[in-house]
Amino acid sequence: MHRTNLLIFVKHLDGGTGTFALQLLKLTSQENSGINIRIVALEKPKYRIIKRKNCDIHYLNLEQSIPYFYTLSLKSLLNSLKEFMWFKHEVKDFNPDVILAIDNHCNI
Repeated sequence: MHRTNLLIFVKHLDGGTGTFALQLLKLTSQENSGINIRIVALEKPKYRIIKRKNCDIHYLNLEQSIPYFYTLSLKSLLNSLKEFMWFKHEVKDFNPDVILAIDNHCNI
């Protein structure tokens, strides 16, 4: 049986975004679900403690790095390039059948 690889791309796992992503992970954690999930997050959660073992969660940054307001600057362009290259590596490594991006930042 072919298992479907689902990649969930989020800014962070705090708040509603984290609840949604972790509930999807919980629903598909059973052997017969036929779905493998990897969560890739741009920031490590600031408030949520993830106690689940066997979670396939990868973080780009260990602290808050995503701006609340966006400006066009060399720094923001370099950060975007860094995020893009990291995400490209994650996609190549996991080879997902489906990518679910949550939030405007991740969709851009």
